[in-house]
Amino acid sequence: MQYRPERTGLLQPNGNALEIISKPSVFFALKGQLNKNYIMAQSLSKLYVHIIFHTKNPHAPIGNDVKNELYAYIGCVIKDNDSIPVLINGMEDHIHILCVMSKNIALAKLVEEIKRHSSR
Repeated sequence: MQYRPERTGLLQPNGNALEIISKPSVFFALKGQLNKNYIMAQSLSKLYVHIIFHTKNPHAPIGNDVKNELYAYIGCVIKDNDSIPVLINGMEDHIHILCVMSKNIALAKLVEEIKRHSSR
């Protein structure tokens, strides 16, 4: 099999850029040096998610007397999952949630947690 550095991702610092190293022996000689001198930048994300879900029983609408308490509770559930609630509102039979989702949780897990806690 032919050695292909572009597939292995062996890189070395070259000024402000990274250069692909063409020989494996060079990489192993520089490996300790790379770990000491080169620091990877952190990855940043800001993912806005619009979640809509319907009430379990359409014949039992969300009453005006519990709406504010329910929305505040959902906001706390979102915060507990390291996400940021932006806006929570809804109608009698469904809820809209706009939040900034954490990169440390999957969307399915976030929705599962919101629905599990709010259905009680």
